[in-house]
This record gives sequence, C-alpha cells and structure tokens, in this order.
Amino acid sequence: MVEQKRALGYPYRNSERYLYRFDQFCTIGFPHIETITPEIGNAWAVIRPDENSRTFENRVAPVRELARFMNRMGIDAYIIPIELTPKRRRPHTPHIFSEQELNLFFKAADSIVPTNRARLRHLQIPVFFRMMYTCGLRPQEVRLIQREYLDLQERTIFIPESKGHKDRMVVMSPEMARICSRYYAYAKQEFPDSPYLFPCQQKGGIAYAPSWVFDSFHMCLERSGIEKVPGNAPRPYDFRHPNVKPKTYRLSLIAA
Repeated sequence: MVEQKRALGYPYRNSERYLYRFDQFCTIGFPHIETITPEIGNAWAVIRPDENSRTFENRVAPVRELARFMNRMGIDAYIIPIELTPKRRRPHTPHIFSEQELNLFFKAADSIVPTNRARLRHLQIPVFFRMMYTCGLRPQEVRLIQREYLDLQERTIFIPESKGHKDRMVVMSPEMARICSRYYAYAKQEFPDSPYLFPCQQKGGIAYAPSWVFDSFHMCLERSGIEKVPGNAPRPYDFRHPNVKPKTYRLSLIAA
C-alpha cells in the first residue's frame, strides 16, 4: 500500500511510521494472525492515557486505510469504525492578534541578536513566524519545510502530508518570497548540507524540536509586552486566525 501511495505522489512518511508501529503491535500481540481482525483492530483503537483525540485519529487512520486496501486486494480485513474515535474537547478559543500586537511581536522578533551557539537564530525566528502568519501555515509545517519543497522562483512551498494526510501547495506573497530568498542564502551558507529550511545548529542541521517553536514564540511575546492578555494565552497556532489582512511586516535586515 505504501508503494502505491508513493507512486501516486504521496510522501506518506508519517503514516508509514504509524503502520510500522502497528506492524510491531501485531507481531508482538498477534503473531499468528495474517489479517486485520476485529480483535486486532479494536485493540489498536484504544486511546492511551497520554494521547489526545487528534493523535489517536492520526494513529488509527492509516490502519483503516490499510484494511480498505487489503479488502480491495481480496483479503478480508476489519475496518476500524469511525465511531470509535473519541469526541474531541471543545475547540480552543484562539487569541486574535490586533495590528498593534502584531507590530510589537515582529519588532520584538527582529530585535533578537545572534550568538555563537545559534548563528542564524536572529533571522530564523523573524522569518519563521512571518511565514506562519502570511502563509497560514501550522507550526509543524514550517518547522519541517525542506529546501527541496521551496520554489523561490514560483513563490511556492510544498507541504507534504498535511492535515488529513493530504499534500498541498502554498503560495507566498512577493515580499515574503524576497525575505525568504535572502534568508535562504544565509541558511545555505551556514548549513550547506542541511535539507531543512530552518536547521538547528546545536543538532548539526536537523529540524528544530517542537519546543523550539513554543520557546521562541513566548520569548517574542515577553519582549513585546503582550504576554498577558484577556482570555486564553496566545499560541503560535493563533497566527492562523488573522484579525487584519496578513501583511509581511518588513524585516529590513534581509529584505532591503
């Protein structure tokens, strides 16, 4: 099934990892069963104590797809019912940034200085959050952008296996593309062998951990003076709910 997905153009990396874990689960718990039975499917579809409903669905969905594939191949396989997915909690109410808050945030991001341990940090943080805001991308999508997925001439970013295991193409504004192009030149010079657009110096050029996004975001909030607000505390994800028409908030250091 993975080969078929790849032949259709889907990277299918995250789903393949879940299927590998499912394979280990079957090998250990059901070593003599050669198809997906109700016993196996229902055992896999038990939400774990440290697992939220979204992670649960991401883990179960590829196994459902595998069962459908097996049925198409003439193998009788049990499809885990959709009804087994637990109900999600009430949606989080995002913080809607005002234009003044956005100006303060990006001004704070632009004030970061480089260090020996993080030579690109003063450029990565401003560009990272501008890309999130102007392109409507999720934190993980920006964090894991690979250079091969970036087309600066066409101003596009390819996002593989996004929400719902679907790929999508995102278009940058001309100004965001200029900022990204300048930043890309710096990043390629500092980390010529890294496949990632935002490489981590301390880890030899691999992608940053999710905690880096959270820590960088709250550092900018603290510097901007907008960390304490009514309602829910701001999150990086809240950049996907703009109150004003997204603009780039010019980063003069690399966009001039």
